[in-house]
Amino acid sequence: MGKYLLLTFALVACSSHKEEKQRISYSNASVDNKWSVYEGTIITDKGLKVKAALSLTHAIEGVEGLFKIKKTIEKDGAIGDDDLEGKYWVSFAVPNQEQGVTLIFSSEPKTSQHAYPVDKESARFAQKLLTKRAELSALLATKELFFKTEGSEILIQTDKSFKVKGTRCILYKRSDLFTVEGYLTFESDTLTSFFERNTLEKWQVFSLGELNLAKQRCIELGIEKGESAYLKGVAYSVSDTTSQTGRSLVLKRLIKMEKPN
Repeated sequence: MGKYLLLTFALVACSSHKEEKQRISYSNASVDNKWSVYEGTIITDKGLKVKAALSLTHAIEGVEGLFKIKKTIEKDGAIGDDDLEGKYWVSFAVPNQEQGVTLIFSSEPKTSQHAYPVDKESARFAQKLLTKRAELSALLATKELFFKTEGSEILIQTDKSFKVKGTRCILYKRSDLFTVEGYLTFESDTLTSFFERNTLEKWQVFSLGELNLAKQRCIELGIEKGESAYLKGVAYSVSDTTSQTGRSLVLKRLIKMEKPN
């Protein structure tokens, strides 16, 4: 697993009548293979919300940094994704002491398709997936992407003038990935918790990643609201002001889910 260096932040001095805000502090390290990673959703040129993971090296104003972005869409039982890379630059001419991020694409998307585990019809289904290549690629297409910071942990998708789009799409800065094993509980419609049995930590679960898939698995297992399901998976954490600890858990990938013994 690669190591990720999270972006650091420094306080910016404002006037005595204005609140101090945190801003990204970049170093000129665009070739050191150290990345800050953001995950969440973006809007494509077709107006669809899709999952996205954006990795950035450090950069300073006027000096380009490197980025990699992976977009993913699920359609008709298939998962399509494309990967793009290129350079980005930072703009400080953004209202409210925030910063703008402009991605400059320098590669063609590498689109791939995958399928959930299939039965004896797998060969036929696999052939059908090949015909979706152009369709999935078109759905994922983004000719250009712009973001602005909000605080120290969030990138919000904008237009080229750094004005937020009608539908608010957010990428959250995440921690390194780590494995979790414990018990997932949907306590209410708005609160999901996870008890990690190896560390004895209780996490609030954030509404990103595979949370909806985990909820569907609970339904299939006959586990009702308030009951717990055993879960093993890969996760990361994000800043969350609604959590007592200040950070919440995101389920990145489900490895195993079952009724506890």
